[in-house]
This record gives sequence, C-alpha cells and structure tokens, in this order.
Amino acid sequence: MNNPNAKESMKFVWTDSISSHEESIASSEEALRLIGDLEKATSVGPTMVEFFDPVSGLAFAIGVGRPETVATFQESLRPPYFISLGDPAARGVTSFCYGNEETEYMARNRIPYAVGKEALRIFMTTRKRPDNLVWEQL
Repeated sequence: MNNPNAKESMKFVWTDSISSHEESIASSEEALRLIGDLEKATSVGPTMVEFFDPVSGLAFAIGVGRPETVATFQESLRPPYFISLGDPAARGVTSFCYGNEETEYMARNRIPYAVGKEALRIFMTTRKRPDNLVWEQL
C-alpha cells in the first residue's frame, strides 16, 4: 500500500560551463549532503542547483559557491514564479552558472547562505514554498 506521506524522488541538477549533472534524490538529508559536496569541490565555481519534479514542475533552486545565495521557487511550470528577497535597497548583481551559462541575479535577491540552505531543507521536507525567507513574485 502506498504511504500518502511519502515524498516522491526529485531531480537534483546543476551545470558548469561545459557539462550538466543530474541525480534522483528523495530526502532533505540527501539534498544538503549533495550541496555540501559541491561547496567543497574546488573545480566548481558558483552554480545554481535545482531540485525539481519533472512531472509537476515543482522546483526550488539555490546558488552554491558564494557567501550569499539566491533562491527560486515555483509550484508548477505555470506562473507565478518566486525569487528570494534580501535587502530591497541593494544595488548591483551577482551571478551563478545556470544552464551552462553565467546568469546574473539582482543584488536585492541575495540572502545569507545559511537561510538558503534552511529553505532547501524545508522545501525537501514539505514540497512547499519555504516560509523562512521573504519571496518576491516575478
């Protein structure tokens, strides 16, 4: 019998400038371990790591490799889409590799890395938009 509280596995995807990487994961512990491995990898520059359900489009992404991060969330392939909101007055940009290209994000969307990691844990546990940070609708 299926357990209605069981979480389906999700895809863990990240890219660098020349290759793409994908694994299936099911738990917040696995997600945190995998981004921890990326944090320690000397050959990996700042990159966006996405956790998603390819059927529903549910997705959460976090930037790894900088002291501050950017997080994104979507419930499905259809809007609305959300991005983390740090200091609304912050100016400038930050960047992470996403889809094999350097992608810029507004400085206003940077949040402390520890907050982003906690948001990932919440997302992987609940499969809902994390409530530990402020979100801006895109």
